[in-house]
Amino acid sequence: MKVNRKAGKDSGWDQLHCEIEGDTAVVSFGDVRSPHETDAGEIADKLEQLVKRHAIKTLVFDLENVAMLPSDVFGLLILYRNRGYDVAIRRPSREVTDVLAVTKIDSIIRVER
Repeated sequence: MKVNRKAGKDSGWDQLHCEIEGDTAVVSFGDVRSPHETDAGEIADKLEQLVKRHAIKTLVFDLENVAMLPSDVFGLLILYRNRGYDVAIRRPSREVTDVLAVTKIDSIIRVER
């Protein structure tokens, strides 16, 4: 995970990138088109560290380069929403948008196009 702040960077897991502004974290997957399901546990661990370390209240998942998300990652979005975080999905692909509509996740999580 890379956390970009004005004061510097924390680095670790290269697949997950994060920019923090105040209590908002914008999370992206870099150039990865489809995060593997085996990575969902590690994504969950890194997100948990992030929200605790930086007192995050809003999580924005920027999916600009992502064609598909594994169901475990969709589950993480819902988990954080149910825990009281403001969760949004930014720039989903047509495929991700279709899944959001079919599963009705777009009715409980904000989608920014």
